Amino acid sequence: ALKPIELLNEKIDAYSDKLSHPSSIKQPEAQDLYDIYYLTTIIKERSAATAARLGKLLESIDEDQPPDMPGLGNLIISGIAPTFGFMIALKTPSLTVTKSINLL
Repeated sequence: ALKPIELLNEKIDAYSDKLSHPSSIKQPEAQDLYDIYYLTTIIKERSAATAARLGKLLESIDEDQPPDMPGLGNLIISGIAPTFGFMIALKTPSLTVTKSINLL
């Protein structure tokens, strides 16, 4: 089994790959982004390498949300699904990289 930090790194790499090599088969998905968002909320300490990976990913995300974003709420068992803008505006105490988009 992967440690949470290893899973976060794999998720970041997979989402980055989908962004850099778009195709109809490998589109970024809302669940992928949610997994990254969720893991960043539970992992308190990350290496500089993980922070750099996440920062690079956030810089590469534009204002186009994944096409399946409206269905994310159907996958969340407890609580309200975060918006696309909220998820890409990740900011935690150990990571100061932020990404802002026009939400209007």
